Amino acid sequence: MELRVLGPVELLIAGRPVDLESGRTMAVIAVLGLEGGRPIPRDTVALSINDDEPMNLNTFNSYVTRARNRLEAVGADRTAIVNRSGTCALKIDPRRVDWLRFQELRSRAKTAERSGDEDTALARLDTAVALWQGEPLTGLSGVWATRTREYLRRAHRGVLSDWARLALDRRDPDDIVGLLSKHAARYPDDEPLTLKLMKALHASGRTTEAMDVYHTIKQRLSEHHGTDPGADLQRTFQSLLGATARPRGSPSSSQPRPPRPQRDNLSRDIPDFTGRHTELAALLSSARSPSPTAATVHVINGMAGVGKTALATHAAHRLKDAFPDGRYFIRLHGAHAQHAPKDPGEALHELLVMLDVAAESIPASLEQRAALWRDRTSGIRALLILDDAADDDQALPLIPGGSGCTVFITSRRRLHAVEGARHIKLGVPSHNEALMLFRELAGHSTDPDGTQTSHLVAIAERLPLALRLLANRWRQHPAWSPDDLVVHLRRTRERITEFAVGKLNLHTIFLASLRDLTPEARSTFFLLGHHPTPEFGISAAAALIGKSTRETSRLLDELTDTSLLDEPHAHRYTMHALLADFARMQSDISPSELRVATYRAMDYYTEACSSIHEDKSSFAVERQNILSVLTWARLQGGLEIHEAKISRALAKSIDPNDLSPNTVELYQRAVEILRNQDNQELLAQSLVDLGKALISVGDLPQASIYIHEALRICERVVDQSVKGRALVQLGVLKSRRGSLTDARMVLRRALRLFHSTRDRHGIAISIASLAHCDWIQGDFFKALSGFQESLLIFEDLADKPGQAKMKSNIAGCYYRLEKYEDADRLLNEGIDLLDGLDLKSSIARLRTNFGEINSLRGNHQEALSQFNAALAIHREMRDRWAEIATLANMGRAHLNLGSLGVASADFHESLRLAEKLGDPIKKCEALLGLGDVLRAQRDISGAEVLYRMSLHAAEAHGLIDETTHASGRLAEIAGPRETR
Repeated sequence: MELRVLGPVELLIAGRPVDLESGRTMAVIAVLGLEGGRPIPRDTVALSINDDEPMNLNTFNSYVTRARNRLEAVGADRTAIVNRSGTCALKIDPRRVDWLRFQELRSRAKTAERSGDEDTALARLDTAVALWQGEPLTGLSGVWATRTREYLRRAHRGVLSDWARLALDRRDPDDIVGLLSKHAARYPDDEPLTLKLMKALHASGRTTEAMDVYHTIKQRLSEHHGTDPGADLQRTFQSLLGATARPRGSPSSSQPRPPRPQRDNLSRDIPDFTGRHTELAALLSSARSPSPTAATVHVINGMAGVGKTALATHAAHRLKDAFPDGRYFIRLHGAHAQHAPKDPGEALHELLVMLDVAAESIPASLEQRAALWRDRTSGIRALLILDDAADDDQALPLIPGGSGCTVFITSRRRLHAVEGARHIKLGVPSHNEALMLFRELAGHSTDPDGTQTSHLVAIAERLPLALRLLANRWRQHPAWSPDDLVVHLRRTRERITEFAVGKLNLHTIFLASLRDLTPEARSTFFLLGHHPTPEFGISAAAALIGKSTRETSRLLDELTDTSLLDEPHAHRYTMHALLADFARMQSDISPSELRVATYRAMDYYTEACSSIHEDKSSFAVERQNILSVLTWARLQGGLEIHEAKISRALAKSIDPNDLSPNTVELYQRAVEILRNQDNQELLAQSLVDLGKALISVGDLPQASIYIHEALRICERVVDQSVKGRALVQLGVLKSRRGSLTDARMVLRRALRLFHSTRDRHGIAISIASLAHCDWIQGDFFKALSGFQESLLIFEDLADKPGQAKMKSNIAGCYYRLEKYEDADRLLNEGIDLLDGLDLKSSIARLRTNFGEINSLRGNHQEALSQFNAALAIHREMRDRWAEIATLANMGRAHLNLGSLGVASADFHESLRLAEKLGDPIKKCEALLGLGDVLRAQRDISGAEVLYRMSLHAAEAHGLIDETTHASGRLAEIAGPRETR
């Protein structure tokens, strides 16, 4: 296996390239490969491939699986990518990673030079320089790639400088000039490299060129940094001046060259340009590393007002010095409200005139003009912006002929026919970037905490043009506060009309996007503006517009091609909220047609819920949409029948192993609706599930009310499985309260009932819940036996979540019985079972267990990494019981690391939640932890008080394990006192 990152990212297996696709799959390989086989925390990898943002574990695992699949496709072992125990690694020889080989060669060259063997040092640097094949990490974008690329470039500059220093006394100066000229163009501000290039040029008899190089960097440093060249560079220049002096009247090669004629009609730069760091870096990097065979073309596409022209113009101004032969800007009016698209022949005429071609010499036909344009641009370094291209036919004839040329094409359309083009899909900026932009544009603020300004950004939906128009309106009213503007905008029924200043308005600009749509696509756009949620799939869209999925797919493609829709994920579409406002405002659909279309969409979502058991993967994708549909339906009114059907289906469909933050609200709504429906069995099931969800979030009193209501209904219905599940939840609730005797009695009733109905799933749950009571009392051998029995049933039922939970419970028993290897094995098996399942809470609990094992082994820092990741998920999912346990574990890890203040804070928070939820076990653990902190601080009296509080609480609830721990602590501190 060989990994190359010093140029385009490539992975080769036995000399065969692996198709890494692009994006995060490629990033996984690059991040791991640069470690040379060394394991690194999974969270570190996730942050690296996701722009320093946390990533859902399932999502991360899907990218690892894709990367493994890519390896397997070329016959490699998929296990070369290791993803377990919270770490990841790529099994690769560090010598087969070009960057690591580069570093090794540099280090060995320095060693050789220090020992006086400069020839060997130069030979090693020769090899290092030869490894460089272009812009590093080409093919990757994002925060990590940009940061890492800059680090690699710094190392490259250092090696080039070292190489040139040694080569100047040992190599042909023309060869040195050739290599430095090839690489130094990447680093035009690097003074050490420039110094060596000047010396090499002078040594080869090209002193005037050396002086030109000096003048170029002097101008750059002045314009870009406000400084002069350093002393070394100035001294070298002065020595060259002496070398070029000639007697009066003699020919002089030092006479300044006449400046090359330049053309520059770029519009002015954007003074308040903000953000777009990734896209800007991609444009600048590519333009500075041109193709050796053809013009470099970037297509920047996106919806109207998203900032395509601003990005291209700003990048062009940043690249001025890289294109000495011209910078050209031409408006093509592809989607202009007042102008028809410019004829490509007319555009070519304008461009040729800019190149000093006499108007009478310009041929008449489009083909001849395009040929002359390509001829005149061959061999020059020029930058061209083709702004607002209508389509491929308009843009293609305008591509220059020179490989030294770079073209930025902006368009609302996706231009597919421009071969070799690099496409940048420009979306709206992040909220923080939009906030920064608005503040720059507005120029004044009386909003110290930024709350109202943030509201304004939200009202503008982060669209740059809308932000600019809004800021202009605010500047017209300097006496207005942000709150005044927010209030004004919220009173407006059609907010799209508020984004207007003078003749510039969002409505007219959006209208131009509809100009070239087919009538069917236009009608589809108007209807999609009425979709209940911002995101939808093909089937949902087909239902709304009343067409087949095949025809709908074609229409969605047309709308996506014109940036009226976005496709953030395969076959999933979104419409920007302001475009949706525009669609509803512009629509001529009658109320009756709209009502029929809405019913079709609601029928689709009802059916999607009903078919979950046949297609869980589709439901997982639609789940959040369906929850949003319910909210929308409630606000709309008149859709109660659909709302009741959807709520019923959702009440049946939510996986009890993984309750989401929406679950309580969803079940409450389902129960509210089902009380008015004639389906007592489903109502009872929903009440049980609502009770379970409330137990999860720690609301035991309310959970008790709903579970007992379900039991009363169960006395009147035939299906006793619902009653059994209600009894299980009642048993869990009692165990949470520390009433273990009552809990066992209720759980045994449930077990007998499930045996009578031969409900094996219910039997497994009951046995596991009884085993948990044994666990609470510290009888880990008995608990182990119960969990193992439950596991066998879940295996027979092929219930993966159930198996994973039991393996986690068994692992917990093992690690308390000090069988750490067995515990570690079972936790890994549990994670493998959950791979590909969207069960965040279950995975978080497994991570907590991994952390506990690491703590027992003394790996407290690694344990904290696991606990932190798990805690974030527990809080997101509102799993309060797991949150309490994880906080206590974190306190114990911080205590072992000597971070007593942090440990105390963790234990205090765990105690607060345990008391709020009435969890006696975790209360005892937290009190012991706080006592241990005071003991470590030599406050023995304070520790004793907390240990006795823990002991009393444990004895009151019959908690054997906790009683033993508290008694042991008291005995430990009593011994030293007696000795004293």
